[in-house]
Amino acid sequence: MEQFNDEITPLAPQEENPIPQQPVDQAPYVQQEQAPAAPAYQMPPVSQMPPVPPTPEQPFYGQPMYQPPYSPVPAPKKKNTLKIVLPIVIGVLILIAAALAVYFLLFSKTPIDSIDLDDASLTMEIGDVYTLDYEITPDDATELELTWMSDDKSVATVEDGKVTAVAEGSCTITVTAESGAQDTCEITVKPLISEEDERLLGRWGVAMTYFDGDLQMFSNDSTYLLLNEDMTGVFYLGDSVYTITSWGFKQNSDGNDLYSVVMEGLGTVGFAYATDPSSALYGNLVLILDSNNMLILER
Repeated sequence: MEQFNDEITPLAPQEENPIPQQPVDQAPYVQQEQAPAAPAYQMPPVSQMPPVPPTPEQPFYGQPMYQPPYSPVPAPKKKNTLKIVLPIVIGVLILIAAALAVYFLLFSKTPIDSIDLDDASLTMEIGDVYTLDYEITPDDATELELTWMSDDKSVATVEDGKVTAVAEGSCTITVTAESGAQDTCEITVKPLISEEDERLLGRWGVAMTYFDGDLQMFSNDSTYLLLNEDMTGVFYLGDSVYTITSWGFKQNSDGNDLYSVVMEGLGTVGFAYATDPSSALYGNLVLILDSNNMLILER
């Protein structure tokens, strides 16, 4: 292998093109005219300086810095939600309570569980008036409507607990609540009898008859009226027998005591007892069938 020993021959320095130099004193120079120098600034005295309006950022030449009048801006208050909400909640609760109260008063009813009459039985005379008292449970019941009923109004009637004796006999007064609770009272109406009425008791025979304007003497042992102490009675007229079922009103007219009597088979008849000693019929009992037919009875 062939070896080469090449030597690097340095390049010969190249000559620089020199910039021609001119001597300073030979350089063309245009001397310019210089402006006159400004005089040095001198600060005027403070007394001659114009006032500078004070500002918060600039002190007034040694004076305290200007500060505007203090007017504090209050910090926004935090809303107390509880104070706002609580009255609203209380108002709503009051309205709900009032609505519930009205509802229970108008629509909620407490039924009567039981009703008890103070009198289980009662004895009355014709014309008597008696008010039945009662107790109900519970005490706070609101369904207070009661229905009163008599099973025989010909004996006694009842209205709102007030019983009126009409005629001799017996009947049952029933009071019923809306819930179905009820109670009864047995009514017995006895004949209207007093010390004066006792003069009617006994056996009365027929002394005279008055039929269709014809007055006739009458004597028949099979025709008579029998009045018992309890004012029950039987009228025997020949083969016919009429039983007194009840006594009605009693009144006095023209010196006579008048009675309304119901006889089975004859219907309603009247008894007249002459109480005037000056009367021709004094002491007699007149059985009045109607205005044109009557029997004059004597003991």
